[in-house]
Order: sequence, then structure tokens, then C-alpha cells
Amino acid sequence: MEKLKWILSLLMVIMLIVTTNLVDKASFEKINDASEKIYSDRLVAQDLVLKYGEVLHKKELALELLDSNYYSSYKTQDDIKIEQLTDLYSETELTETEATSFNAMRETFEDLISLEKNYAENFDDLELKKEARIKVDIIHDQLIVLSEIQLIEGRKETYRSNREMNMVDLFTKMEIILIVVLSIVIIMLVFSKSNALKIKAPEK
Repeated sequence: MEKLKWILSLLMVIMLIVTTNLVDKASFEKINDASEKIYSDRLVAQDLVLKYGEVLHKKELALELLDSNYYSSYKTQDDIKIEQLTDLYSETELTETEATSFNAMRETFEDLISLEKNYAENFDDLELKKEARIKVDIIHDQLIVLSEIQLIEGRKETYRSNREMNMVDLFTKMEIILIVVLSIVIIMLVFSKSNALKIKAPEK
């Protein structure tokens, strides 16, 4: 019977340690995943939004200055850069709202590029210039929306990471308390066994 108590006590300690270690490991993995998402998706996407803004600014200047050199080729360097940025942005993990905003921006860029080609053939067409300006303003607003999404999603991932850290801290404290309690129980079992032996000794 005494051996059984010892075996059960040891098994409880072992199970406790294994369980808490597994929980801690899972929590740390979630924290790492959240940290990776913050970098790989949010920071990268935010950087791409800024680069989109730089390209848009060049197009806006060319439109206002009637820069014929800018439109000299069928596809400008900035048009190629937009395609590259779009490919990179598509590789990030998009939320449903972000995907909708991103696709809308991509379509607006395509409309702007089409208008630019027509405008390059006729700089006197003020209606084309007006339409192109409207597209530039729309893209500017769409980029602001995408930038705000990065901030919102970044905060969400940071919150999840902090929550997991708090969970790890809580389980660590619980682990310490339970180990202390089990240690006390084991000590009590040891002393109760010793006292039982002392009581029986005089009878021999």
C-alpha cells in the first residue's frame, strides 16, 4: 500500500511536469507564429503600401507636368514596378477585408494605366486628364485604407501574442503551486509512514 502511494505521488508529479511543459510549448509556438505574422505579413505589407504610394506620386507629377518623357514607352518602369508590388502583396496572408480593398486598388491602378496610355497620345484631352486625376485620388484613399488595415491587424496579432504570454505566465505559476502542494503531500506521507513505524516499534 505504501509503495502504491509513492508510485501514485511520483506519477502525479511527472504528469504535472509533462502537461505544463506541453502547454508552455504550445503557447510559445503560438507566440512565435504571431510574431512571424506581424513581420512577414503586416510589416512587409505596410512597406509595399509605402512603395505603391511612391509610384503613385510619380504618376501624379507626370500627369500634372504633362511629362511626355514619362509616357514615352508602352509600359513605363513604374507600371512594371506596380506589377512587381502586386505580386509581392498577393503573397502575403490577406484578411477578407484586406483582399477586397487590395483587389479594388489593383483594378483602379489598371484603369489609371489605361487612361495614361490614352492621355499620352493626346495631351489636349482635358477630360482624360480629369479622369486620371480622379483615379489617382481614389488610389490614394485605397492606400490609406490598406495602411490602416495593417495597423489594425498588427494590433490584433500583438494582442494575441501578449495573451499567450500571460497564459504561459499563469500556467508557470500554477505549476509552481501544484508542485509545492504535491511536495507537501509527499512529505506528509513520508512522516506518516515514519510515525507509524515508531508507534509499532515498542510492541516488538
